[in-house]
Amino acid sequence: MGQVISIILAAVIGFILWGLVGALSKGAYPFGAAGALESIVFFGPILGLVLPAVLRQAAGEKSTSIAWLLALAPIAGLLNFVLFFVAYAICTAFIKASDTAMNVATALSAGVWVLPLYLQVRPAKQNPPDGDSVRHVKLLRRPGRW
Repeated sequence: MGQVISIILAAVIGFILWGLVGALSKGAYPFGAAGALESIVFFGPILGLVLPAVLRQAAGEKSTSIAWLLALAPIAGLLNFVLFFVAYAICTAFIKASDTAMNVATALSAGVWVLPLYLQVRPAKQNPPDGDSVRHVKLLRRPGRW
């Protein structure tokens, strides 16, 4: 019963947070109509941290964790804008061209999430302990599955 209530609460919070993102974006992009760069900044941590965590939880069949991860995913995207603004402030101090500073700041704030994503989905060792020679991906491995 507690798990069902937790999933319902996660759904309500998720609707509120994702609705807030939709309202701020006017249905197009988070925080207005800045375009693709803004989408990269918003969805970078969601694709780099939240999605691999959801896939790991799905392998373990933990529906409550999946519900909460998906519900709270917009917070990671919104917090990445803080990193973006800090990177943009630093870049404008060194790079005088505004467009170039914007592109570099976007690459930095989105590129930070490539390493955690790689660490989650990198291939496991060629020969797992059980002697199976098939190359497995760590992200989807369940205990006792292989």
